[in-house]
Amino acid sequence: MAIEFGNLENVNLREVWQHEANDFTPWLAKNLNYISDAIGIPLDPVGVEVPVGRFSADILARNPMDDGIVLIENQLEGSDHTHLGQILTYLAGLEARTVIWIASGFTEAHLSAIRWLNENTADSFQFFAICPVVVKIGDSPLSLRFEVLERPSDWDRQIRAISQAARGGQPTELGTLRHDFWATYSERHPNDGIPKGHRGSNVFHSTVIENVRARIPQLVSLDIGVGIYITSAHNQPIEPTRERIRPYIPNLMRELGIDPERPPASFGPNFIGKWLAQWYLEIDVSHRGNWHIAIDWLHEKLEIYRRVLSQSPHG
Repeated sequence: MAIEFGNLENVNLREVWQHEANDFTPWLAKNLNYISDAIGIPLDPVGVEVPVGRFSADILARNPMDDGIVLIENQLEGSDHTHLGQILTYLAGLEARTVIWIASGFTEAHLSAIRWLNENTADSFQFFAICPVVVKIGDSPLSLRFEVLERPSDWDRQIRAISQAARGGQPTELGTLRHDFWATYSERHPNDGIPKGHRGSNVFHSTVIENVRARIPQLVSLDIGVGIYITSAHNQPIEPTRERIRPYIPNLMRELGIDPERPPASFGPNFIGKWLAQWYLEIDVSHRGNWHIAIDWLHEKLEIYRRVLSQSPHG
């Protein structure tokens, strides 16, 4: 029996996503798992079109393994000097640690620039150049992969070290700081339910909103400060939680003192990803002298979230 093979064809990205800002960026923000698989770290969405001066960064994400902010700048066209300049501008304005530049193709000059940044910046910074590649065979469904053209040297070794620490190996400096922060929180507000010995970035508090199980996580981050938000219960879809909290948003904004005419971009039931009604306090948590302010802020906001979500939104 003769065996026939089809021809693998590359598909122009514009045939898949017609518009960069309206199509590609929203799709990518909802499908960060493709990028995670390519570079080997998990990514949680934080925001899209995030203002930085007179510009807007395409996508911000967070690496939950080390709480680092990840900047993703994406293009449907080839790399250019304009986007390279914007990336450096965003890097300074957003305090990102990881930069992922996505383009349909890269010139050797731009790949050299990424290599130079990886070799000459502090070890805490990582830069990636990634190409999305869409292919098909005949009339088959489209297949997508992200090809990493440039990455930090010894990247795999760095990932293994972070993963081992996250699984309970040798505590990192960040892990020790988190442990001490949450221990101090527990001493200051013992009834808030902070787990003993916790060293993660988030503490999750269970709640029920209109008969739907949800969680109120509190966050501590070297890049952001501290924050609080709402998300779905573990391994549960976000949509039921999103719909349940929608009527509560006005009351929550009023209790938090948020101007309804100018709410923060991250606050609301329609925020992309699984973080809903986020509220942050920008504060340097690496300075232990700030901890009492950050801890009391988290405690106060947790009480507000719990109180508002336990009452009828129409009462």
